[in-house]
Amino acid sequence: MADLVSGAVLGAAFGELFAAVKAAVKTTALFQSRLRSLESTLQDTEPIIKEIDSLNILLDRSNEEMKRLYDLLKNGKILVEKSLRIKMNLYKRYRYSCQLEDLGVDILKFFQFYTIVISRDNKEVLVKVNDIREAIRKLGLMLEDVLSGKGTRSVGAGGFGSCAVPKTPELVVGLNVSIRQLKNQLLDGGVSLMVVSAPGGCGKTTLVTTLCLDEEIKGKFGNNIFFLTVSQSPNFTVMVQNMIHYKESILEKFWFEEVKDYKILVTSRFELSRFGPPHKLPPLNDEDARKLFLHSATPKVGSSFRSSLLMKKINGSVVPRDKLIDEVVKHCKGSPLALTVLGKLLCGKHPKIWESTLLEWSEGSIVDSNRAIFDCLQRSLDDLNGKPLYKECFMDLGSFPEDHAIPATALIDMWIELHKLDAEGVHAKRILHELAARNLVDLVATKNDEGEGDGFYDDLYVQQHDLLRELAIHQNSQALIHERKRLNLDVRSNKFPHWCTAQDEQPLNASLLSISTDWPHLELPALEVLILNFRMKNYTLPAFIRKLVSLKTLIITNNGFFPAELSNLTILGSLTNLKRIRLERIKITPCDHSEMTLGYLQKASFFMCDLSQGMMAMPNLAVIDVAYCGELERLPTCLCSITSLRKISIISCHNLCSLPDQIGNLVNLQVLRLRSCMNLSGLPKSIGRLQNLAFLDISDCFSIKELPNEIASLCRLIEVHMKGCSSLSAVPESVVNLEQLKYVTCDLQRAQLWTPYKHRLPQVKVKIVQDDITLDWLLK
Repeated sequence: MADLVSGAVLGAAFGELFAAVKAAVKTTALFQSRLRSLESTLQDTEPIIKEIDSLNILLDRSNEEMKRLYDLLKNGKILVEKSLRIKMNLYKRYRYSCQLEDLGVDILKFFQFYTIVISRDNKEVLVKVNDIREAIRKLGLMLEDVLSGKGTRSVGAGGFGSCAVPKTPELVVGLNVSIRQLKNQLLDGGVSLMVVSAPGGCGKTTLVTTLCLDEEIKGKFGNNIFFLTVSQSPNFTVMVQNMIHYKESILEKFWFEEVKDYKILVTSRFELSRFGPPHKLPPLNDEDARKLFLHSATPKVGSSFRSSLLMKKINGSVVPRDKLIDEVVKHCKGSPLALTVLGKLLCGKHPKIWESTLLEWSEGSIVDSNRAIFDCLQRSLDDLNGKPLYKECFMDLGSFPEDHAIPATALIDMWIELHKLDAEGVHAKRILHELAARNLVDLVATKNDEGEGDGFYDDLYVQQHDLLRELAIHQNSQALIHERKRLNLDVRSNKFPHWCTAQDEQPLNASLLSISTDWPHLELPALEVLILNFRMKNYTLPAFIRKLVSLKTLIITNNGFFPAELSNLTILGSLTNLKRIRLERIKITPCDHSEMTLGYLQKASFFMCDLSQGMMAMPNLAVIDVAYCGELERLPTCLCSITSLRKISIISCHNLCSLPDQIGNLVNLQVLRLRSCMNLSGLPKSIGRLQNLAFLDISDCFSIKELPNEIASLCRLIEVHMKGCSSLSAVPESVVNLEQLKYVTCDLQRAQLWTPYKHRLPQVKVKIVQDDITLDWLLK
């Protein structure tokens, strides 16, 4: 593939595939969802293809990575053209549909952040390295002139910066654990490059300067410690000049010696995971946060205010002023930047000013009131300016309650409908991971299930630092109230904001609304996503929902401990555009669903709900997720009449003891997940009628003792998960008829059950995994 570097051959292959897909979308009725998803993927990646092509030409080289991409694009064009010739052969339709889906997934994988940025950055780095080499050569010649007396000592134009380590702040707190971990890596061999990753203002620079000034670190590296600040548009020539000016003998290191035992420590708002797992800085704990704040907020010795502000006890009780300090520290959310800036802002001020400042924050936010904090956080968001969709998705996060662990599936469902993404959520998942890579969110997994064949995300939660949430809310609040895309209504003490109680003739055009506790009457004709949060035993759905004609996604979360009874649920039956609903800690009663049909609903999610009395009618449902619903003993037989169902996921429903025989009626079911259902005694024989089932998960179903022989009739079964099925002592010999089976994920004991059939199932890969349940996520 040497010709890749001589012109835009990669771009040409991409263009041919793109053209073929566009033509197929217009000319065939088959595979429309697959083709449109593929078209969207190619449209998103077109600019990156052009950039890679130009860099290939600039560097005058190619590599195997580009060869694989080229082959993928060319073979993709052939596949699309062949799919146009498929007629009535159902088997070929299914096979080509799967291959088109695989093509889209393969292209997405190549262009996901962890590959796109790495591939692109590698090439950019090579370009910059060429610049550095040229700069070193020129500077070397200039230095030779200087040393031989032919020139002046002033090398280059404009002078030089310094590579010296800057001073650390007067007080450093909360970094002991990070310093110890990184120090061990710097002093030991092995790892040469480390990354410290965190949002702006979290103390990355303080950490590094403290390390550089550590006596043991200086003892090992001596004067060979270089501290470089790299801007968003770095001038590498100037950087090299700075290094040489700081220590001229570095040229000899580059030219005549092999550099050994070097260490590069990078701080970044990004994860840069190509270089291994980054070291992430957590927020300060309450004790360290208080120390740092008091250091900035307390005037120097001699001030009369000092004694009146610091902690005092009178008859064993803390004076009110001390509570002011606690309130300010609480608002700063463990951010070193916020603690330092606000400490200096309030330093020496009268307690009444502290009280008024706290009042302002209770009605707004720190981000709103302090420019320095806003500017620092804004830089993280500015990195998304080239990706407006990613920025919009970031700002959607402000619609969830403070300190709330957001289910990843809820975000994905919301983004699919709100931003018109592919129905399978591939693009939404990519956005989620890129926001995490930029430290704009944290992803917390309740367990680590590698190899989930259908992209399962129910075990993943999204958390966001409160200051970043405030930044998102601040961004949303810049527009006039009637022009905002998102509205947050957090009602306290029945005090509603003016805009929702005095609506004039202008309608509210928001597409996303989040309401906590109570509600007014609202007119929102354009609303597409509604998030309701409350904490009570009984909750009545607001009547204005009936008029939300454009509503597509509804998320109802009860933050109480026990399921709440939901009244007025029948109004949802009038919403003809409602496609996705998620209920959390809700009790479904017969009066809620006996006369209600959600005829257009495509996905329903129930988390910690009481479903013992049944479910509402959902005749066109495609996906249902049920998790931690302890009262569920039997799967409602009404679900088995929904022939449109493609995915059923039932997780940790410990009282579920059996599946109805009618489950065999679900002729379009592709995914059946029955994980951690400890009392499930087995699978019905009718499961053999699920001719489209491709993925079966019975992991951690301790009570299943055997699999029915009818499992051999699952002619399209590709993947099976059975880790932790401790009572399962045998696999029926009929599994040798599973010709499409490729992957089995299980523990060591269950792997041995497949050994007798190894030679008769040569295509099957058995992956052994260990029990990986962790409760660490609860601490977050």
